[in-house]
Amino acid sequence: TIAYQLAKNHERLRGPIMRAINSHEANLAMEFELDELIIKPLSQVADQSPLVFVIDALDECPEEAHERIPRMTYLLMKALPKIPFPVRILVTTRPELHIEEAFQSVEYNENTKKFVLHDIDPTIVDEDISKFLTAAIGALPGGKALFHERRDVIPCLVQLAAGLFIYASTSIKFLKEYI
Repeated sequence: TIAYQLAKNHERLRGPIMRAINSHEANLAMEFELDELIIKPLSQVADQSPLVFVIDALDECPEEAHERIPRMTYLLMKALPKIPFPVRILVTTRPELHIEEAFQSVEYNENTKKFVLHDIDPTIVDEDISKFLTAAIGALPGGKALFHERRDVIPCLVQLAAGLFIYASTSIKFLKEYI
């Protein structure tokens, strides 16, 4: 999936990744796939700007993948120093035991920074939600009219969101349908 997304979104990486895919069998060992489909192609690209891999909702992997999650994250962490430009990995997940245990080893503690969403100051979260709502409503065809008619629309939606971006995002989807 990471190799696919890199090839799809970064034209300079497409060629090296496609050559790696075409020269190897499918369903190889995870270590081999990581090295051949991600690390080597990334190493072949000169002057690449920094990359961020986003692995979203790691906790939503099917149960049969639970035993592969620690191995995958370990291999990614181990491979980062081989890449000749900065790469960061952002993992989002609910706190589940098999994932928490994977990130508690010494290797991870030296190279990771943990952010617990519920530990972030609520005023910071509300500011981010406010910025998101302001930009998203402003981009809607009827957004300016809504701001004019309901000058308190942003503070009201921020309060209703109660720190949850999903509420703000759902509100925007709803407003797209009706304004």
